[in-house]
Amino acid sequence: KDTYTPPSDGRLSEKQVREYLRVMQRTEVLQQQKAKQLKELMEKTDNQEDLSLRDLGKMMSGIGEVAGLQSLEIEVVKSAGGNWAEHRWVHQALRTAWIQKDINDSIAHNYKLYRDHEEALSNYVTQ
Repeated sequence: KDTYTPPSDGRLSEKQVREYLRVMQRTEVLQQQKAKQLKELMEKTDNQEDLSLRDLGKMMSGIGEVAGLQSLEIEVVKSAGGNWAEHRWVHQALRTAWIQKDINDSIAHNYKLYRDHEEALSNYVTQ
């Protein structure tokens, strides 16, 4: 239900880019933790070890989370008091800047911000 009205000039702020990056990095860490837990449970079943009901519950939960990884990203945004609509706009503005680079002043501005953080952002924007 979040709404966001982008600035009329279409320009990202440094703060928005840093927050987007923080969210994406935190989401990635949480996804890796969930994947590790699921892998450990799968190895337990491959080794034909007895699984408890709790293990089965974790496995089912883990499979559901893998299917809905974006919900983890939403949770990271919202649990910090963020705005999901703004987060998605920042993502799209960075992606557009990466693709178009300099078709107008706003895109050129956003592309410069992208380039300032390119090493960290490229995994999230270019895929």
